[in-house]
Amino acid sequence: MNTCFPRMLNARTGWRPTRLTLALLLAYSVGVRAAPPGFEALEKPHEEILDVMLFGRSLGQEPVHLSADSVQFDHPQALLSKIKLRPESRGLVLQWLSVALPRHDELTCAAQYQAAGCGTISAPRQAEVIYDDAESRLSLFLPGDVLAVDGNENPHGARLYQPDPDASVGLVHEQRFQAVQSQTGSSRNQVMSAFGNGALGLGDRGFAGLRWQGSHDQSGGSTDNDFDVTDLYLRGDLNERMYLQAGRMGAQDLYGPLGGSQSFSFLPIPVISGVRIGSSRSYINASNDFTASSLPVVLQNNSRVDLYRGKQLLQSYVLAPGAHLLDASRLPDGSYPVTIRVFEGDRLVNEQTLPFTRRSGLQAPGLDGFDGFLQAGELRTQDSVADANGRQRDDEVFQAGARIPLGRWPASLTLGFSSDMIARYGEAGLSWSNSTDWGTFNGQLSAFAGNNGVRGVAQNFSWSMPDGGMGASLYQTRSWAPACGAEYSPLLGVKGCNQSLTASLSFNTGKWAWAALYTHSDYDGVDVEQQPDDPYTWPPGPIVRGINDVSRSYQLTATRSFNFGRLVVNTSLGLTQNSYNDGRSRHGAFLSFNANLMPDATLSSAGHASNTALDYRYQGGSDRASHTLGVTHSESWLNGSYRAWSVSGDAGSDGSTDATLSGDYNGQYGHGAATLLGNSGGGNDSSSLSLSYDSSFSVSHKGLAFGAAPSSAGQPPAAVVIDLPPIGNESMLLLQTSNGNYDASVGHAISVPVDGYSVASVNVSEANENTVGNLSLGAGRNYSGFLLPGHVYDETLQGHASYTYIGRLLRDGKPFAGALLLGSSSSVSSEVGGFSLLMDRRDAGLVYAWAEAGGLYQCKVVQHRDRADVVFVGSLACEPVDVATAPAEVAARIQAWQQTAESPPSDLPASPAS
Repeated sequence: MNTCFPRMLNARTGWRPTRLTLALLLAYSVGVRAAPPGFEALEKPHEEILDVMLFGRSLGQEPVHLSADSVQFDHPQALLSKIKLRPESRGLVLQWLSVALPRHDELTCAAQYQAAGCGTISAPRQAEVIYDDAESRLSLFLPGDVLAVDGNENPHGARLYQPDPDASVGLVHEQRFQAVQSQTGSSRNQVMSAFGNGALGLGDRGFAGLRWQGSHDQSGGSTDNDFDVTDLYLRGDLNERMYLQAGRMGAQDLYGPLGGSQSFSFLPIPVISGVRIGSSRSYINASNDFTASSLPVVLQNNSRVDLYRGKQLLQSYVLAPGAHLLDASRLPDGSYPVTIRVFEGDRLVNEQTLPFTRRSGLQAPGLDGFDGFLQAGELRTQDSVADANGRQRDDEVFQAGARIPLGRWPASLTLGFSSDMIARYGEAGLSWSNSTDWGTFNGQLSAFAGNNGVRGVAQNFSWSMPDGGMGASLYQTRSWAPACGAEYSPLLGVKGCNQSLTASLSFNTGKWAWAALYTHSDYDGVDVEQQPDDPYTWPPGPIVRGINDVSRSYQLTATRSFNFGRLVVNTSLGLTQNSYNDGRSRHGAFLSFNANLMPDATLSSAGHASNTALDYRYQGGSDRASHTLGVTHSESWLNGSYRAWSVSGDAGSDGSTDATLSGDYNGQYGHGAATLLGNSGGGNDSSSLSLSYDSSFSVSHKGLAFGAAPSSAGQPPAAVVIDLPPIGNESMLLLQTSNGNYDASVGHAISVPVDGYSVASVNVSEANENTVGNLSLGAGRNYSGFLLPGHVYDETLQGHASYTYIGRLLRDGKPFAGALLLGSSSSVSSEVGGFSLLMDRRDAGLVYAWAEAGGLYQCKVVQHRDRADVVFVGSLACEPVDVATAPAEVAARIQAWQQTAESPPSDLPASPAS
């Protein structure tokens, strides 16, 4: 075989032979002659359109002239305009881009079999490129000293993101629907709820935000319906650090990057209809500019993980099975407990509360790290706090807050003020964080006061070692009203005197992990009972009763995991004690074993996981001892769209039994889950069915596109819309996003929702390497860009599929040797008629060939045996045909060749076959 033939295929078609194809080529290539005379033009430079990448970012498609060993840009000036360069370097870079550059296709990761450092050129001295023919992509590399320094760069090395200029305004909306029907005895309940979160882009730096929620609750003979628009506002970014906002808005966006870094323990900041101006960190790349304690979570199945600070939802994640450290880059600064809730479908399977501290070290350009906000407006009646008599009213309110770094110290001061027409409140806080050889120390002190006598203080301290094996924390809060009574204003209601303390200590000894926890709660207050308006009631007026509740709890736990091959046993044992001021006391011990038969490695590599778990739990002490035994089996498929089902059952020593059947699907058009639960025993049989569906859609200048489920906690959304045109005979492609992976149907536009003010990342690749053809995906395959809420990036995927036909040509029942076959590439049959040919369809019925003597032949394909991207077609009988009767495309290519060939052709060039 001519040694230049594979190189010619790469240059003209973007096809790289697989190992199987190469082996078959060798098997069929005995005695194959060189390419016929007159075909030297196939190896001459030709024009192609390639996706040009610079540091992982697409610069768009550019026409180039491609030869066997070099590449040259057709329009270097246009390419230069897309690159941020130092002014004095523009002329030099233009010279580099105006000459032919070595292809360096030997440096692609496919050529180097994924070797370390493949796909890159380190420290280039001039413009260099790597041509990836399989991806129709050209990676450009430039010396760092010619690139423009980002003018937003600050002394700590963090940058301000710049919105993608190619994104357009649009409407992006995310929605979640849930329905639960339960029955206990003869009582039936139905609950349906819906939640929506959307953003409409307005100009380059603005958007309109919307959040709404509704519910329908039917219990017994009563029905309760509720619908509320919690947020409806307009926001415009004055620059990368300041914004102006007006409309109906809550405090959700105020604690985090969208509204700065203020963190308050007591200060009331309600939902208002009004105006807000403040600073934000939305454009700041804070990925490496903060310190935060770790938030580990271990998942048995594909799950949704929600983080809560009290009742406030901070962030949601959709994660695959395994051990994860949750991303804390978008959580608010401060020191506070974080509750981690793990959901499989709609079923809460685990919940734990961990101490958490996050401190941003950023000193933003021009503002020296200062953050603040001012807002004023009106409080709705339904949002105001009712007084002891249940009265509510509208009121004008005003709030302000600021975070002030204390020079070079690792500390900051937080100040806040909030007022209505009745009362005024203020809070001051000091927070700091410091890392030493003895570990990381974090602390926060807060003091709160109102002119109506309401007071509050909070102290939070934590310490942890770098390896996470040892740590301690202390959280204490106190709040009180005058005389431990009750004080109300539209903003805030405080009743009695409250004190709570939580202290924890964790450490490891060998393979055992130990944790000790102490909690204390103390409430002093009054209970006011209104007397009926009856002259015979004595004593007259309200009855006031004093209340004092004190509780303490102690807990010591020890955990360890044992591995026996695929069997993993998790053990947990502990001691608990609870005491109350009325003399009641409870103490006990608990013991649990969880045995998991982990997935087989061969199944896991294929994306299929099967898990069986056996649980045993014992709890005893001053109460009656109880034993519970449960078993769970689950199956999940992780390649592409996530699919899973599980079945579980529990049996208790009290005679109760539980059974659960659940299913889960997360794909290109949303996330759906269903759970059926049944319980019997104790004379209180019950059952329930819960359904949920999360999805999204976007509207842009290209129209309406439906999309996947969001993974955010309700932040204003943006979207990336990928238009997937038909490619060969393929039906699915793999869409890899920051929200998860999906099998995406070709011939449709898919909307991928992302958090606004974040970097969106989308990649398109083969859906299944074992079944698809040899795909060459060009423009639209990769996207990474910073998107503002209500902004949409539209991209159309470009690419083609090819299939390697393996067979044998026969003419008059004898081997047809030396014939030039026409497909997505040219191929010459061997002395025994064997051939390997690229075609653009898996089910082509005809193959055309040309012989020096005899002209054009038509070879009928009667069988297709597929194996990945190889199609075995057996022996093909070839009959001569007139060029005039050939398909128009074949005839046109013949005519074009005859007009451009340097000499009269004896064969044909590469040409698509029918």
